[in-house]
Amino acid sequence: MESSDAGEARARFDTLEYHADDSLRPARYALRGSPEKGWRIERDGAEHLVLGKGYRLLRSQCCGICSTDLARRFLPFALPQIIGHELVATDEGGQRFVVEINASHRARGLAGADCEFCKAGLSKHCPERRVLGIHDLPGGFGPWILAPQRAVLPLPDSISSDLATFVEPLAAALHATESLSVRPGDRIAVLGTRKLGLLVIAALAARRRRGRLPYRILGLSRRRELRARALALGADEALHPDEVAGSEIVIDTTGSSEGLEAALEIAERELHLKSTHGQPAAGLERITELVVDEICLEPWREDRSAIRDLLGRGGDSASDGSGIARPLVAWISDAPAPDWLERDAEILAAANATLRSEFGIEILDLHFKYLNYSPQVHAEITTKITKDRGRDIARYNKLGNTCTGTIRRVKERQIGTIVGERDRRIRELRGKAVAEAIRIKAEAFNQDPGFFRFIKMLELYDESLRKNTRFILSAD
Repeated sequence: MESSDAGEARARFDTLEYHADDSLRPARYALRGSPEKGWRIERDGAEHLVLGKGYRLLRSQCCGICSTDLARRFLPFALPQIIGHELVATDEGGQRFVVEINASHRARGLAGADCEFCKAGLSKHCPERRVLGIHDLPGGFGPWILAPQRAVLPLPDSISSDLATFVEPLAAALHATESLSVRPGDRIAVLGTRKLGLLVIAALAARRRRGRLPYRILGLSRRRELRARALALGADEALHPDEVAGSEIVIDTTGSSEGLEAALEIAERELHLKSTHGQPAAGLERITELVVDEICLEPWREDRSAIRDLLGRGGDSASDGSGIARPLVAWISDAPAPDWLERDAEILAAANATLRSEFGIEILDLHFKYLNYSPQVHAEITTKITKDRGRDIARYNKLGNTCTGTIRRVKERQIGTIVGERDRRIRELRGKAVAEAIRIKAEAFNQDPGFFRFIKMLELYDESLRKNTRFILSAD
C-alpha cells in the first residue's frame, strides 16, 4: 500500500476474478482514495467503479467459501468480480477484523445521508447498498478490500482467523432467528444441516436458552452424519425430510431448487429462505430477491380471520379516501378476488384472461417486491433502480469500448503484419530481379571484353561530357 501527498491511500495488485462462464481469470486492479473523499477503482488500466465516502482499505488475511460463491454466476449481480465475503482482514498495524458485508449509508458512517431506509433501521435494504464480494465491492479472495468503516469489528486474540470466517454466516443465522414470528409450542424445522443450517440451529438453541419462547427445533437432512451434528448443536429431533409431515416454521438453508420445493411442502405457517442459488425453483424465476429482500412466504388460507391477520401485518400503503390506510394486494389468479378481500384491501387485479384477450400476454411469474413502504421509500427505490440501470449501461458501454479498442488493436497489428510481409516480399523480389539483371549483363559482356570496354567508354562520355565541350584529337 502507498500513501500520496493528498492523503490518499493506493493499492495495486494482480488477482483472479470470477466470470460468468464459471472460470477464474487474472486481472490487475488499482485502488485510490480515502474514507473522507471516496474511492476510485481501476481494472486493467480502465476506470471500473467509483465509490463514495465511508470505505476503509484493509488487507485480506483469509476468506471462507459458501454456496453463494459457488452459485455466483446465477445471481443478478454484474460479473466479473473478485468474490469472497466470509473474511478476516487486517489494518496497517496488524489488527484483525471481521466485516459486516452490507455497505449501507449507516454501515459507512454517513449519518447525515437522506436515506429513508437507513433512518428507519432498514439499513440492509438501503437502495445504495453494495455487498462485499457479491455486489460490486471487491471481495476477500483478492489481497485488498474496501470495507464499510462502521461495519469493521476488531477480532479478539482468543478467536483464530480460520474460526473467524464463520462470523459472517453466524451473523446471518442469528438474524434469521430474529425474523421469525414464533409462537409458544411451534416447531421450527431447519432444512439442510450443513454449515449455515447448523449455525441456524445453534442460534435457535441459544435464543431458546435465553427464555424467550418455548419451541421445538427440528434438523432435517438426508445424511445421517449431518443429522447427528444437528442434535449435537441443539436440535430436539433430527429427521429425514420425508419423515416430517409438517412444521409451523421452516428455514431453508439448502441453497437448492429441490430444497425449496421440499420446504414448501413442509411449511404450515411461514417459510424463510436463507440461502440462494439464483436459479428458478418452485415456479419462481427469481429466488435471490426472496433472500435479499428477506421476504417470508406464507400459504394462502381460506380462513378470513387468518388473512385479515396477515394483511394487518402488511403495513400502511393505500387509502380508500376516508383517511384509513389499507394494505395493497396483487391478485394475479384467474379467479376473481373474494368480495370480503376487496373490502379489507386495495386489490391490484390483473387477471390473465383479460391480459390474454386484450394484449396477447400472460403472467408466468411474479417478482416479489415490497408494496407497503412510505412514498419517500418508493422514491428511494425508483432512484436506486435508475442508478442501477445507469451503472449497468455505463458498464456495458465500457465493455463495448474495451472490446472496440481490442478489436482495433488486433486490426492494426494484423495490418502491420500484412504490410510488413508485403514490403519484405517486394524487397525480396526486387533483389532477385537486380541480381538476375547483373548476371545477364555480366554474361553478355564476358563474351567480348573489347566491346564491354567500348560500351563503358561511351557511358563515361555520356556522364562526363557537357554542352560546348571540345575534343582535341591528334592527327593520328
